Amino acid sequence: MLKSKGLYLLLSLCFLASCTKIKKYASSNITPDSTLYTVGTLEGPSTSNQKSTYQEGVELLNKKKYKKAAEKFANIYYEEPGGQITPYAELMEAYSYYLQGDYKDCIDILDNFISLHPVHYKIEWAYYLRANAAFEHIHDIYYDQNDTLDAKNFLEEVLDKFPYSKHRDDIRAKLSTIDDYINAREMYIGKYYMIGRNNPIAAINRFLPIASTDSIHQSEALFRLYEATLSLGLKDEASYYANRLTNKFPDSIWAQKARIKPNLKDDT
Repeated sequence: MLKSKGLYLLLSLCFLASCTKIKKYASSNITPDSTLYTVGTLEGPSTSNQKSTYQEGVELLNKKKYKKAAEKFANIYYEEPGGQITPYAELMEAYSYYLQGDYKDCIDILDNFISLHPVHYKIEWAYYLRANAAFEHIHDIYYDQNDTLDAKNFLEEVLDKFPYSKHRDDIRAKLSTIDDYINAREMYIGKYYMIGRNNPIAAINRFLPIASTDSIHQSEALFRLYEATLSLGLKDEASYYANRLTNKFPDSIWAQKARIKPNLKDDT
Protein backbone atom coordinates (compact mmCIF):
# COMPACT_ATOMS: atom_id res chain seq x y z
CA MET A 1 0.00 0.00 0.00
CA LEU A 2 2.77 2.41 0.97
CA LYS A 3 4.68 1.44 -2.16
CA SER A 4 1.71 2.25 -4.42
CA LYS A 5 1.18 5.59 -2.69
CA GLY A 6 4.85 6.40 -3.10
CA LEU A 7 4.71 5.50 -6.78
CA TYR A 8 1.64 7.69 -7.31
CA LEU A 9 3.41 10.60 -5.60
CA LEU A 10 6.53 10.06 -7.69
CA LEU A 11 4.56 10.01 -10.93
CA SER A 12 2.57 13.07 -9.89
CA LEU A 13 5.72 15.03 -9.09
CA CYS A 14 7.28 13.82 -12.32
CA PHE A 15 4.29 15.04 -14.28
CA LEU A 16 4.11 18.40 -12.55
CA ALA A 17 7.81 19.00 -13.02
CA SER A 18 7.90 18.06 -16.67
CA CYS A 19 4.66 19.17 -18.31
CA THR A 20 3.31 22.58 -19.06
CA LYS A 21 0.12 23.13 -17.08
CA ILE A 22 -3.00 22.82 -19.18
CA LYS A 23 -5.11 25.91 -18.63
CA LYS A 24 -8.81 26.02 -19.35
CA TYR A 25 -10.58 29.28 -19.88
CA ALA A 26 -14.12 30.56 -20.04
CA SER A 27 -15.32 31.79 -23.40
CA SER A 28 -15.77 35.53 -23.70
CA ASN A 29 -18.65 35.02 -26.18
CA ILE A 30 -20.87 32.65 -24.22
CA THR A 31 -23.34 35.33 -23.07
CA PRO A 32 -26.67 35.01 -24.92
CA ASP A 33 -27.95 37.92 -26.97
CA SER A 34 -30.49 40.32 -25.52
CA THR A 35 -33.52 38.53 -26.98
CA LEU A 36 -33.27 35.77 -24.38
CA TYR A 37 -33.45 38.38 -21.64
CA THR A 38 -36.56 40.08 -23.03
CA VAL A 39 -38.70 37.12 -24.15
CA GLY A 40 -40.89 37.50 -21.07
CA THR A 41 -41.88 41.03 -22.11
CA LEU A 42 -42.95 40.17 -25.66
CA GLU A 43 -46.52 40.05 -26.89
CA GLY A 44 -47.89 36.61 -27.70
CA PRO A 45 -50.10 33.71 -26.64
CA SER A 46 -48.05 32.78 -23.56
CA THR A 47 -49.86 33.33 -20.28
CA SER A 48 -49.03 36.34 -18.18
CA ASN A 49 -48.00 33.95 -15.40
CA GLN A 50 -45.38 32.34 -17.66
CA LYS A 51 -44.03 35.71 -18.70
CA SER A 52 -43.89 36.87 -15.11
CA THR A 53 -42.02 33.72 -14.08
CA TYR A 54 -39.59 34.18 -16.98
CA GLN A 55 -38.80 37.77 -15.99
CA GLU A 56 -38.33 36.72 -12.38
CA GLY A 57 -35.79 34.19 -13.62
CA VAL A 58 -33.99 36.90 -15.60
CA GLU A 59 -33.86 39.16 -12.55
CA LEU A 60 -32.42 36.36 -10.41
CA LEU A 61 -29.87 35.64 -13.12
CA ASN A 62 -28.81 39.28 -13.20
CA LYS A 63 -28.39 39.14 -9.42
CA LYS A 64 -26.14 36.06 -9.86
CA LYS A 65 -28.62 33.85 -8.01
CA TYR A 66 -28.13 31.18 -10.63
CA LYS A 67 -29.68 28.18 -8.90
CA LYS A 68 -32.89 30.05 -8.08
CA ALA A 69 -32.97 31.43 -11.62
CA ALA A 70 -32.68 27.89 -13.02
CA GLU A 71 -35.60 26.78 -10.86
CA LYS A 72 -37.77 29.62 -12.18
CA PHE A 73 -37.03 28.75 -15.80
CA ALA A 74 -37.59 25.05 -15.10
CA ASN A 75 -41.06 25.79 -13.71
CA ILE A 76 -42.12 27.13 -17.10
CA TYR A 77 -41.12 23.87 -18.79
CA TYR A 78 -42.94 21.75 -16.20
CA GLU A 79 -46.11 23.85 -16.34
CA GLU A 80 -46.38 24.04 -20.13
CA PRO A 81 -43.80 21.99 -22.08
CA GLY A 82 -45.24 23.14 -25.41
CA GLY A 83 -45.57 26.82 -24.53
CA GLN A 84 -44.32 29.61 -26.79
CA ILE A 85 -41.58 30.78 -24.45
CA THR A 86 -40.73 27.34 -23.07
CA PRO A 87 -37.77 26.74 -25.45
CA TYR A 88 -36.27 30.06 -24.36
CA ALA A 89 -36.79 29.11 -20.73
CA GLU A 90 -34.93 25.84 -21.38
CA LEU A 91 -31.99 27.74 -22.80
CA MET A 92 -31.93 30.16 -19.89
CA GLU A 93 -32.19 27.31 -17.41
CA ALA A 94 -29.17 25.67 -19.05
CA TYR A 95 -27.29 28.98 -19.04
CA SER A 96 -28.08 29.47 -15.34
CA TYR A 97 -26.63 26.05 -14.55
CA TYR A 98 -23.58 26.87 -16.67
CA LEU A 99 -22.93 30.02 -14.65
CA GLN A 100 -23.55 28.08 -11.43
CA GLY A 101 -20.89 25.58 -12.49
CA ASP A 102 -23.38 22.70 -12.70
CA TYR A 103 -22.11 21.63 -16.10
CA LYS A 104 -23.69 18.17 -16.11
CA ASP A 105 -27.19 19.63 -15.56
CA CYS A 106 -26.50 22.22 -18.25
CA ILE A 107 -25.52 19.51 -20.74
CA ASP A 108 -28.55 17.35 -19.92
CA ILE A 109 -30.95 20.24 -20.52
CA LEU A 110 -29.28 21.17 -23.80
CA ASP A 111 -29.34 17.55 -24.98
CA ASN A 112 -33.10 17.66 -24.49
CA PHE A 113 -33.41 21.07 -26.18
CA ILE A 114 -31.41 19.98 -29.24
CA SER A 115 -33.52 16.83 -29.54
CA LEU A 116 -36.84 18.69 -29.29
CA HIS A 117 -35.97 21.86 -31.23
CA PRO A 118 -33.48 20.91 -33.99
CA VAL A 119 -34.38 23.91 -36.18
CA HIS A 120 -34.87 26.54 -33.48
CA TYR A 121 -33.21 29.81 -34.43
CA LYS A 122 -31.08 29.60 -31.26
CA ILE A 123 -29.91 26.08 -32.03
CA GLU A 124 -26.32 27.10 -32.84
CA TRP A 125 -25.97 28.82 -29.47
CA ALA A 126 -27.40 25.71 -27.78
CA TYR A 127 -24.72 23.54 -29.40
CA TYR A 128 -22.04 26.07 -28.48
CA LEU A 129 -23.17 26.37 -24.86
CA ARG A 130 -23.24 22.58 -24.53
CA ALA A 131 -19.71 22.33 -25.93
CA ASN A 132 -18.47 24.95 -23.47
CA ALA A 133 -20.15 23.21 -20.55
CA ALA A 134 -18.47 19.95 -21.54
CA PHE A 135 -15.14 21.76 -21.90
CA GLU A 136 -15.43 23.21 -18.40
CA HIS A 137 -16.39 19.75 -17.10
CA ILE A 138 -13.05 18.20 -18.10
CA HIS A 139 -11.44 16.42 -15.18
CA ASP A 140 -7.86 16.13 -14.01
CA ILE A 141 -5.68 13.96 -16.26
CA TYR A 142 -5.25 11.39 -13.49
CA TYR A 143 -8.89 10.32 -13.83
CA ASP A 144 -11.12 8.85 -16.52
CA GLN A 145 -11.11 10.99 -19.65
CA ASN A 146 -14.59 10.27 -21.05
CA ASP A 147 -15.58 13.87 -20.28
CA THR A 148 -12.57 15.11 -22.24
CA LEU A 149 -13.60 13.07 -25.28
CA ASP A 150 -17.21 14.26 -24.93
CA ALA A 151 -16.01 17.87 -24.93
CA LYS A 152 -13.92 17.25 -28.04
CA ASN A 153 -16.87 15.63 -29.82
CA PHE A 154 -19.25 18.45 -28.88
CA LEU A 155 -16.81 21.14 -30.03
CA GLU A 156 -16.17 19.36 -33.32
CA GLU A 157 -19.92 18.99 -33.80
CA VAL A 158 -20.36 22.77 -33.62
CA LEU A 159 -17.75 23.24 -36.36
CA ASP A 160 -19.29 20.48 -38.49
CA LYS A 161 -22.82 21.87 -38.26
CA PHE A 162 -21.92 25.56 -38.29
CA PRO A 163 -18.63 25.94 -40.22
CA TYR A 164 -19.05 29.72 -40.45
CA SER A 165 -19.91 30.20 -36.79
CA LYS A 166 -18.60 33.38 -35.20
CA HIS A 167 -17.29 31.12 -32.44
CA ARG A 168 -15.07 29.01 -34.70
CA ASP A 169 -11.76 30.56 -33.57
CA ASP A 170 -12.68 30.03 -29.93
CA ILE A 171 -13.69 26.44 -30.67
CA ARG A 172 -10.43 25.69 -32.51
CA ALA A 173 -8.45 27.10 -29.58
CA LYS A 174 -10.35 24.86 -27.17
CA LEU A 175 -9.81 21.82 -29.41
CA SER A 176 -6.09 22.55 -29.41
CA THR A 177 -6.16 22.74 -25.61
CA ILE A 178 -7.99 19.41 -25.45
CA ASP A 179 -5.41 17.77 -27.73
CA ASP A 180 -2.67 18.95 -25.38
CA TYR A 181 -4.69 17.64 -22.45
CA ILE A 182 -5.08 14.22 -24.07
CA ASN A 183 -1.36 14.14 -24.86
CA ALA A 184 -0.60 15.01 -21.23
CA ARG A 185 -2.69 12.02 -20.20
CA GLU A 186 -0.78 9.76 -22.60
CA MET A 187 2.54 11.05 -21.25
CA TYR A 188 1.40 10.29 -17.71
CA ILE A 189 0.40 6.73 -18.66
CA GLY A 190 3.64 6.21 -20.57
CA LYS A 191 5.69 7.30 -17.57
CA TYR A 192 3.65 4.99 -15.38
CA TYR A 193 4.60 2.06 -17.61
CA MET A 194 8.23 3.18 -17.66
CA ILE A 195 8.66 3.96 -13.96
CA GLY A 196 5.94 1.95 -12.25
CA ARG A 197 5.87 -1.19 -14.37
CA ASN A 198 9.37 -1.22 -15.87
CA ASN A 199 7.74 -1.83 -19.24
CA PRO A 200 9.53 0.39 -21.79
CA ILE A 201 7.78 -1.21 -24.78
CA ALA A 202 4.34 -0.24 -23.47
CA ALA A 203 5.72 3.22 -22.68
CA ILE A 204 7.08 3.60 -26.22
CA ASN A 205 3.62 2.90 -27.65
CA ARG A 206 2.29 5.86 -25.63
CA PHE A 207 5.12 8.25 -26.48
CA LEU A 208 5.41 7.56 -30.23
CA PRO A 209 2.20 9.30 -31.40
CA ILE A 210 3.02 12.42 -29.36
CA ALA A 211 6.54 12.61 -30.79
CA SER A 212 4.97 12.88 -34.27
CA THR A 213 2.80 15.89 -33.42
CA ASP A 214 3.42 19.56 -32.72
CA SER A 215 2.16 19.11 -29.17
CA ILE A 216 3.69 21.08 -26.32
CA HIS A 217 4.71 17.65 -25.03
CA GLN A 218 6.67 16.68 -28.14
CA SER A 219 10.10 17.49 -26.72
CA GLU A 220 9.52 15.40 -23.61
CA ALA A 221 8.06 12.57 -25.69
CA LEU A 222 11.27 12.47 -27.75
CA PHE A 223 13.34 12.37 -24.57
CA ARG A 224 11.21 9.58 -23.10
CA LEU A 225 11.59 7.60 -26.34
CA TYR A 226 15.34 8.11 -26.09
CA GLU A 227 15.29 6.85 -22.50
CA ALA A 228 13.06 3.87 -23.28
CA THR A 229 15.00 2.69 -26.34
CA LEU A 230 18.29 3.15 -24.50
CA SER A 231 16.99 1.01 -21.63
CA LEU A 232 16.27 -1.74 -24.18
CA GLY A 233 19.82 -1.54 -25.52
CA LEU A 234 18.65 -0.05 -28.84
CA LYS A 235 21.46 2.48 -29.15
CA ASP A 236 20.84 3.43 -32.78
CA GLU A 237 17.17 4.16 -32.08
CA ALA A 238 18.11 6.04 -28.91
CA SER A 239 20.59 8.15 -30.87
CA TYR A 240 17.91 8.86 -33.50
CA TYR A 241 15.46 10.22 -30.93
CA ALA A 242 18.16 12.16 -29.11
CA ASN A 243 19.29 13.82 -32.32
CA ARG A 244 15.71 14.70 -33.27
CA LEU A 245 15.31 16.23 -29.83
CA THR A 246 18.54 18.24 -29.83
CA ASN A 247 18.00 19.43 -33.40
CA LYS A 248 14.42 20.60 -32.96
CA PHE A 249 14.54 21.70 -29.30
CA PRO A 250 18.22 22.53 -28.68
CA ASP A 251 17.53 24.80 -25.70
CA SER A 252 14.89 22.67 -23.99
CA ILE A 253 15.41 21.04 -20.62
CA TRP A 254 14.88 17.67 -22.31
CA ALA A 255 17.70 18.28 -24.79
CA GLN A 256 19.94 19.21 -21.87
CA LYS A 257 19.01 16.00 -20.07
CA ALA A 258 19.69 13.95 -23.20
CA ARG A 259 23.16 15.45 -23.60
CA ILE A 260 24.27 14.22 -20.19
CA LYS A 261 22.94 10.70 -20.72
CA PRO A 262 25.40 8.00 -21.82
CA ASN A 263 25.68 6.64 -25.36
CA LEU A 264 24.41 9.79 -27.06
CA LYS A 265 25.72 10.21 -30.58
CA ASP A 266 25.12 13.90 -31.15
CA ASP A 267 25.42 14.68 -34.85
CA THR A 268 24.67 18.38 -34.39
